[in-house]
Amino acid sequence: MLGSAEFTGCLALGSKVEYVARAHEHCVAGSTLPYGSSTYGWGVRAPVRFAQPVRYHHKPGVVVWAKMEGRGAAAALA
Repeated sequence: MLGSAEFTGCLALGSKVEYVARAHEHCVAGSTLPYGSSTYGWGVRAPVRFAQPVRYHHKPGVVVWAKMEGRGAAAALA
């Protein structure tokens, strides 16, 4: 992992009008909803780039959240 950010919320962008109106926030070119009416935007703030990348083993399958635990994560934030 190269960094972290705080998740602030989720917003449905299920209409073309809403998607285009928020183009300055998502920075994706075009007006086609990437996931149709199931398109959502994630709000994030306080991005932090780690001083050194943190190794992370990705298990097979879907991973919804990745928890940073142990000394490696703490050292990366220093």
